[in-house]
Amino acid sequence: TALIGREEETELLLRRWLRAKNGEGQVVLISGEAGIGKSRLTASLLESLAPEPHTSLRYFCSPQHTDSAFYPIIGQMERAAGLLHDDTPQQKLDKLDALLAQTSTSIQDTALIAEMLSLPNDGRYPARELTPQQRRQKTLEALTAQVETLSRQNPVLMIFEDVHWIEPTSLVAIGRLLDRILTLRVLVLVTFRPEFDAPWVGRPYVSSLIINR
Repeated sequence: TALIGREEETELLLRRWLRAKNGEGQVVLISGEAGIGKSRLTASLLESLAPEPHTSLRYFCSPQHTDSAFYPIIGQMERAAGLLHDDTPQQKLDKLDALLAQTSTSIQDTALIAEMLSLPNDGRYPARELTPQQRRQKTLEALTAQVETLSRQNPVLMIFEDVHWIEPTSLVAIGRLLDRILTLRVLVLVTFRPEFDAPWVGRPYVSSLIINR
């Protein structure tokens, strides 16, 4: 269905996308109560951008997984790699390798991402002795590097849905990306309900969009 009465909001998103495409990374925080049309607005932008070359990444937070580290990021990576429930561990690793080869991901970073996805190392990756803190830090660095590489290939649209349900590790991952975004061809849309206190408000490349009825 056509999006009615949101012309100003759509125009803002398109202007921010134009800036991002030109190498000036942008963030739009979209807040509003449940059912008011935040997701419909992001879907409308996706439809508008369909004819032009770009990469879309969508992340969905869940009220059932507020304690599951990297939950929305794992979900996006599994969808992008085409991992199926019935795949064997080896098939899943093969699919992940094929996906990450597109961004020339190092074998060390691929091993970290495979571990994040709870995939067993079948010997194809070197074993590394890391503390849990080191592993988390290097995984965060690997995820940021993924986005940076993708943005060199095509402009990137990243959509984080329902961030009021995000868990702490993914929140840190978003924060690390937003610290670097200004020189990347990336537009990040973050949707959430009004009770979420977005920590990025006030930065010069961050716009706030409050959706009312």
